[in-house]
Amino acid sequence: MSKPHPDDIAVDRFAAAMKEKLAEKRNEGFSGWCDPTQCPIDYLTAKLAEQIHSRPVLDPVDIGNFAMMIFNRPGEVPDRGR
Repeated sequence: MSKPHPDDIAVDRFAAAMKEKLAEKRNEGFSGWCDPTQCPIDYLTAKLAEQIHSRPVLDPVDIGNFAMMIFNRPGEVPDRGR
């Protein structure tokens, strides 16, 4: 059996951290990201932008989770304000 590629190891570690953070947030009562009526795509893109541009310290796990949520909303196009 071949040794796992560093890319695969890194993705698995990142996914585990993302799952842990999502579980923490669910326990705090957050939910509904996958329901467009509860959580519009523009809200998710605004939260992603906030994580990147407005936080004094970047949290790559939060950034990854918002990116994952947007990625999993196929067919929805965020308003980029243009």
